[in-house]
Amino acid sequence: MLQAQNWIHGKVVDKEERPVDGVAVVLQTLDSTYIDAVVTDSLGAFMLNKEAGPNYRLLFQHLLYEPVCKKISTADAGTISLTEKVEFLAKRDGEGAEHAMAIHMCRSMEVMGLG
Repeated sequence: MLQAQNWIHGKVVDKEERPVDGVAVVLQTLDSTYIDAVVTDSLGAFMLNKEAGPNYRLLFQHLLYEPVCKKISTADAGTISLTEKVEFLAKRDGEGAEHAMAIHMCRSMEVMGLG
């Protein structure tokens, strides 16, 4: 029988160390096979009813943040810090959507080697 302290758990925060709720936490094998998933609570906490293994990783996804992938080998995944997506940062700071899209396009072009 599994005990709760052996289950995969952790906390998700933003860059200001504030908890992020509503983050999809997906447990996968290293070759991206789905195992289980949960959503963080209002304190940014999550717990999967699975024991950690050497061939697992966690994928953290939220509409307002860049996705993060973390390989795990122990039940305590620790604290995961998410970075806001550029488009949402610009809108929150009062800049226009056009400005946000221009930033995003420039970064995409740099990644592709076109900028």
